[in-house]
Amino acid sequence: MDIIFECSNCGQELEVDESAAGSELQCPSCSADITVPDSSSKTKSDESSAGKPAIPAPTPTPQAKEPPKKFSVPFSSEPTKELIKKPQKPLEVAAKEDERMLRVKTIRRADCKELEKDNFDQVVSEFFQQVGEEHIISSHPVTYSTVDSVSQKLVTDYGLLILYRG
Repeated sequence: MDIIFECSNCGQELEVDESAAGSELQCPSCSADITVPDSSSKTKSDESSAGKPAIPAPTPTPQAKEPPKKFSVPFSSEPTKELIKKPQKPLEVAAKEDERMLRVKTIRRADCKELEKDNFDQVVSEFFQQVGEEHIISSHPVTYSTVDSVSQKLVTDYGLLILYRG
């Protein structure tokens, strides 16, 4: 048999199992701590079933005797720890956002050839103008070897490694 009663704080109608009589629980409406009245007191279910034969209450299981669990939100005066870390930005994005970051550009002579015309000097000059003289820190000639795709022989070529801010 259930016990039906009202919260003494907000008047919310509550219904609990008879085995919870005398225990303390939290009102789901106003969160006030209230004590469940005894089943011997007159309840609304008793009033509605007046004159009808009483049905014996089922025997309570051990689980029903456990007090209701109270959950609370932890509070801390310290800053909370970061549980999920954000991934770092890719280097290209970080470099564009931070003007003070050092960057490296390598220009290979082989990449500047068009129909046997060597545009290496023009490409380097355009890059220097694009970056600006005040941002260039240093430039270093480099020599490298690569396999020629036509003759399959080792070919030595040159390029320029440029260190700049931007």
